[in-house]
Amino acid sequence: MTESKTKTQTAVGQSVPGVSVERGIAPYRDAGAAGAADRTHVEEQSEQRARRALGFASLVVSLCALVGIPLALQESSFTAALAATIGVGFAALAFVTLRTYALEKNATVALYDRELVITAGASREVVPWDAIVEVRADYRAAEDATLRALAVTSLVLVDGRTVLVPRAVSGAGSLAHEILQRTKAPLVTATREVLDHGGVVPLGALSLTPQGIFAGNYLWRWFSQPQVRIDGPFLHIFSVLDATPPSTVLIEQLANLHVVLDLVVNGYAPSPRAPSPLGSIDAPAGEPNGETPSEADASKSRDPSEKDR
Repeated sequence: MTESKTKTQTAVGQSVPGVSVERGIAPYRDAGAAGAADRTHVEEQSEQRARRALGFASLVVSLCALVGIPLALQESSFTAALAATIGVGFAALAFVTLRTYALEKNATVALYDRELVITAGASREVVPWDAIVEVRADYRAAEDATLRALAVTSLVLVDGRTVLVPRAVSGAGSLAHEILQRTKAPLVTATREVLDHGGVVPLGALSLTPQGIFAGNYLWRWFSQPQVRIDGPFLHIFSVLDATPPSTVLIEQLANLHVVLDLVVNGYAPSPRAPSPLGSIDAPAGEPNGETPSEADASKSRDPSEKDR
């Protein structure tokens, strides 16, 4: 396979190593994960067949209802109105379903060393890994309460664009696991850097702050050792050191859930800052430690010659 080189941009907060190793963009199938790619292909096929069947069935029901309107008028206007309503309703369902089917027909997601390529219908989106700043997912598997139960639904890029992952290939399993694994380390590093500098990282239904996790109008402070639990489509945040009832948020309303889990498991504490050699960084010039003349202790004796210095 011919190797190609692509230009990538660094996401905000990510560190750039001094020496980078040039790597080819070997496809996902050729990277030793053919089984996972095949499983994604099977999910795509079954999803598409179900959507196509629903669309054509809705279209048939709609046509039958609309064709039967003249016959219904012979009985009563109410029967004709009911037939028209049924016909229009199923026509709308058929339109939405078949349109989605056409847009996601033969949808695939190919994973490469540097990027992933999302193909759906006539559209093709190339997303560099280092351009992803948010990964959004929802809960799909009914018998699993881990990250394996999640399906990646969209990616937010450093330039603010949102790239949707076709539902036909976003079933919970290997694809979601691979995307979460590849984006975890750089996003955790970038998040920690923002928190270390006193910033806030909004992640949808919750926010990460240097003090703790803000969710459900409550701040779960880091020193209270907050814990999380995935329960179906919900994420519960609680602490054994805090008697406050858990905060509950929908997983589909969160971004970077894998980053939140990593900070909770590994813990977070703000990095200590070295003191400024000139005193407080907020101290006005000529006033050590931020004291102003009005705040100085008036009882302190001063050398009379101090004024002439």
